[in-house]
Amino acid sequence: MNSSWWTKTSSWWKLTIWTVWDDQAKFSSFLEWYKTLDKNNAKVTFDVKSFSNYGEYYYSLIWAFLKWEWPDLFVLNNNDSNIFQNNILWLDPSIVSVDNFKKNFDLVFQNDLIKTLWDAKPDDETKVEYLSWIPLGYQIPMMFFNFSLVKSAPTSTWENINSLITLLKTRDIWWAIALWDGKSISSISNIFAQILITDSKIFDFSKMSLEELRKNIVFYKWYFSDTSWINENDYKTLIETEISPKDVKLFTSWQVWIIFWMPSLLENINSSIWTLNKTLIRTRPFPTFTKDTWNILVDYNYFVVNKNTKNLWSALKLISYFGSDVGQKAYLKSFNYYLPSRVDLLSARLEETLKPWYAIKYKDFYNTSLNYTSFNKGNKDYFDAEIWNILDLDEIDWVKLFDNFRKRVLCTSNSILQPWVESNYCN
Repeated sequence: MNSSWWTKTSSWWKLTIWTVWDDQAKFSSFLEWYKTLDKNNAKVTFDVKSFSNYGEYYYSLIWAFLKWEWPDLFVLNNNDSNIFQNNILWLDPSIVSVDNFKKNFDLVFQNDLIKTLWDAKPDDETKVEYLSWIPLGYQIPMMFFNFSLVKSAPTSTWENINSLITLLKTRDIWWAIALWDGKSISSISNIFAQILITDSKIFDFSKMSLEELRKNIVFYKWYFSDTSWINENDYKTLIETEISPKDVKLFTSWQVWIIFWMPSLLENINSSIWTLNKTLIRTRPFPTFTKDTWNILVDYNYFVVNKNTKNLWSALKLISYFGSDVGQKAYLKSFNYYLPSRVDLLSARLEETLKPWYAIKYKDFYNTSLNYTSFNKGNKDYFDAEIWNILDLDEIDWVKLFDNFRKRVLCTSNSILQPWVESNYCN
């Protein structure tokens, strides 16, 4: 940051910050650390509001802008189309250096967050790179498993997984593996999105072929629709008592031996464990289809500055802190399930234990040879909600189903981004 930058203002303000998923108390603690860095920071007060799910957050944010009651800083998700693009302040290179961002942040963030614009000066056709927002950490899909049975069996590809399932089918358990059905898990969309991009060269839902979508959903549904190997009485009891696979107690009681989720699931696992040996819970990278496929979904929220904020300089100084080495380290300390956005912090993070008393290190589920990428869902809120319904349906015409689903996703996305333009997807 420019050394004279803070001198542009001598006032102090209360900053309103909206976030989602992150624990509000932990995030507030993270901000308190910022206030200790210098006397000007100490003058700023924070009003933090954290939402538990993206759907509620998404519509609350839309409503806040309609009422002109917007937060000064807020987060958006990388796998969503940016419907708030006209409300975001592009960060001038004097505030956050694009060159430093390229040097310090992973390539996936550079591809997502750096935009090239024409210089606004008259008669100047120079292109200038701007940073639009700041990521603090990210999660990736991964595999949790019971080490006492899986042990050293290979699991890097789905062929390996199928061989392992054949072995586990002989054991007295309800499920060998749980990929989950639609209503059974709140973040099913990220697991399904991971399946979509695993061996794809397309990372945009609107551009994927219908045949590719059909192939992947048939593959996905097989893992929870094939119940021939489940003990009939156990399965009947499971259904009649309405026990859901979303209950991690099924995993911690070893009724399910392999599950797929994000690192944050460990928080739920930990709260449901009483007598289980925690060291038996292990993790590995999400399987690929073959040894040659290598895409892994990256899921993160990024912070933006509201261009309508009345507390501009305080907001810009805070966003600069978010991108700094000090700020990123403080955030990772508060939220242990995130991988670091900065490449200079990754190697140290990979050697850390995800949570005390567990034999899980970040390097267990992070493979440096894989390609980490975002996936544009179009309208994330609609995609996440509707994919539940699709995965709960019995087998039908998947090509027609996904064609209609994609049109609805793109229709809702375009109607929010450009409500004055009639979209072909809405016909």
